[in-house]
Amino acid sequence: MLKPACAAAALMACLLTSTAVSAEQRYVVKRGDSLSSIAAQQLGAANRWREIWALNPSIRRPEQLAAGATLRLPSAGASTTATQPSGQGGKQQDSIETDPAYQLALEQIKSSNIRRLRQNYRLLDNPRNAIHLHAVRHEQDGLYLYSSGYTQQTSQAMQYGIFEPSAEPVTSSTTELTRIGSAKLALQQGSLAGFHVTSSLKPPQENALLLPINSKTIVIEPHYPAQNTSVEVLKALYEQSGGYILLLDKGARQGLAPGALLKLHQRNPVESESGNAMEFPGHAAGWAMVFEAGRELSLALVLSAQRTPAVGDRLH
Repeated sequence: MLKPACAAAALMACLLTSTAVSAEQRYVVKRGDSLSSIAAQQLGAANRWREIWALNPSIRRPEQLAAGATLRLPSAGASTTATQPSGQGGKQQDSIETDPAYQLALEQIKSSNIRRLRQNYRLLDNPRNAIHLHAVRHEQDGLYLYSSGYTQQTSQAMQYGIFEPSAEPVTSSTTELTRIGSAKLALQQGSLAGFHVTSSLKPPQENALLLPINSKTIVIEPHYPAQNTSVEVLKALYEQSGGYILLLDKGARQGLAPGALLKLHQRNPVESESGNAMEFPGHAAGWAMVFEAGRELSLALVLSAQRTPAVGDRLH
């Protein structure tokens, strides 16, 4: 917990002035500074603020720095973190090739694990985009799923994923889906359609939903969000074949997209001067990459972790 004495010391520090000590790669925070402004002034690129944060683990709130605090700075030369593609041709800085988080993400993409995760886990913002079932029947030649509201015109060779809604949804606006099998269109008469189950990990129930299996290859490029984003873990799925999966409380509306790299921080409760409990990021504990982004929620794969991620952890 943050002691009153520490709060008083921080308040006194805000009254101090400072100067940069570039020769020693140190910087003394001035009133009004932010990590982005310091990175822009001292390193030549505002998006290198994460490097400064990584070198100064005592910073609990990167958006609120105490004037008078001395920060360690990385070299003003090549960045050690990946950067957003520029607006000209999407070219990235050469240093991204040596960025550990970027390389971990690239390995997951090249191994096709991200493609499999995108096929097996979905966030459904609009239920009308899925095929709803009204019956599950065992026929002589196998298991069939029936829908009475099918209006699509597709080939009978079309493959669909059978998805099960989460039994413990975190919001009513987005449906969390896990794929439990596959089916193909077998017959269609008007709006009535029957789907033959070709594979299934468990017997589908009538609350299952069908979504097309996207056969197109979607190129995902690892990147850091263009704007500072604070994300909270709403749910952690541990026993998944593709790895640890996190459900995050931000989505496309907040600028997250597949490929976004986020630094994982352990939960860190502190107490404000007024005595109210607050949650701020603690020490870095790993990296995660978004692979599915809904309007308000996202799914991310844990790339590395010093400990098991948990609900309430933060990502930046």
